[in-house]
Amino acid sequence: MIEIPLEQVPNQQLEIILNNQDCKLHLYVRGDYLYLDLEIASEPFFYGAICYDRTKILPVQKETFNGNFIFIDTLNNEAPEYTKLNDRYKLYYLTDEELNEL
Repeated sequence: MIEIPLEQVPNQQLEIILNNQDCKLHLYVRGDYLYLDLEIASEPFFYGAICYDRTKILPVQKETFNGNFIFIDTLNNEAPEYTKLNDRYKLYYLTDEELNEL
């Protein structure tokens, strides 16, 4: 499990290598919720995944990507809010093997 560092801004992108996969994450606010877009090796993988607490963010599994993302609310069980990212709400990447152990 890898914690992914985030900023407390409503719209952000970051590039990170996860399990030897070249990932580009885009987190943004739409209405009351935070959403995630994911590109793998500059190719679209999944757009518009809504972020909830302790729920796999990517609703589908594909052979082209190993793993998934999960937010953890360290104080309660609420959906993440961008103003408290990295403090109250932490984003983690888990491999498929780690997800199977949960």
